Amino acid sequence: MRVSKMFFTAMMILISGVGVWTGGSFFFRLYEYFLLSHSSPAITHGWKVEEVRPGKFAIHANFVFQVGERKVFQHVSFSKPIYQNQYLAQALVEKWEKIPWRAWYNPRHPEKASLQKHFPVKSGVYCAICLMIILYFSLLRVYVHRISGVDPH
Repeated sequence: MRVSKMFFTAMMILISGVGVWTGGSFFFRLYEYFLLSHSSPAITHGWKVEEVRPGKFAIHANFVFQVGERKVFQHVSFSKPIYQNQYLAQALVEKWEKIPWRAWYNPRHPEKASLQKHFPVKSGVYCAICLMIILYFSLLRVYVHRISGVDPH
């Protein structure tokens, strides 16, 4: 009985640690998402495709936008999409050069800006899954103790 209790405690500590990590990651990305609360029309230039890892190509661009009377110059490396084919990435660059862009920026620090603003859905799903697993094991513990007639504390 003692070994199973130690195993369950170790599992709960491990799962809780993973839950804290994924929750922290989600809330940090959510915080960054909300920081980029203002937008302004942006002028893009200097588009290029670079190999970030062997066989993985990312798109980079320079852009300028205006905040009040101040012009802000920035460089962006698009995190998504990443291509395995340089020619597909170049075709997307040719398409992206023709569309109007908006710069998303932090009003207190306009130098923190991006052309992409993505809600952290994937991190949120991972956080929710971890919370459900923790809840499942907590309820399982209560259920097992109730069936065996042992006080859970």
